[in-house]
Amino acid sequence: MAIMENQATRFQEIVLVRALKEDDEHAFRMVYDAYFERLVRHAYSLLHDESRSYDIVQDVFLDLWNRRQILEVKRSLAAYLHSAVRHAALNDIKRLKVHSSKLDALVHLLAGFDVAADERVQLKQLEEGYRQEVAKLPKKMRSVLLMSREEGLSHHEIAERMGISKATVKTHINNALHILRHKLSSFSMLLLYLLFG
Repeated sequence: MAIMENQATRFQEIVLVRALKEDDEHAFRMVYDAYFERLVRHAYSLLHDESRSYDIVQDVFLDLWNRRQILEVKRSLAAYLHSAVRHAALNDIKRLKVHSSKLDALVHLLAGFDVAADERVQLKQLEEGYRQEVAKLPKKMRSVLLMSREEGLSHHEIAERMGISKATVKTHINNALHILRHKLSSFSMLLLYLLFG
């Protein structure tokens, strides 16, 4: 009986994958409804953060839809989706570790200085100034810069997420840094690089 159920499930998955490749939104909705909560639980078991878990699963489903026509499911759709979530969660953990190590390096650097209260205020103002200037950037440029500097995504990952070329990602980052360089002093840029670079 269990073998027949597994064969029926595998057949349903084959039909769903074929329908996805043919741009069937109803098939996508069925996959989403069937797997979303399970995948969030899987992501949560790795991240222990509900919000990040939901974000990662949403990104996996967005990627599934964007790549539906070239989708290659070797074993089962469930295994494919669980693997995609695991990969995305591990990348997220790696990105957070990189960002954390940069902050640790800045704290260590600043610990070598006797940072007076007014200097701390200046650092806070510097960060606020940076945030304000970033907020003034064009929306797509700002999104690319934040994904690169704050999320730690590679040019390839940003290009895939935004549906643009790696060259366009590089251009957006270079243009954003050029604008910020003109708005902020050299020392400010050095500190900001240590914070967000």
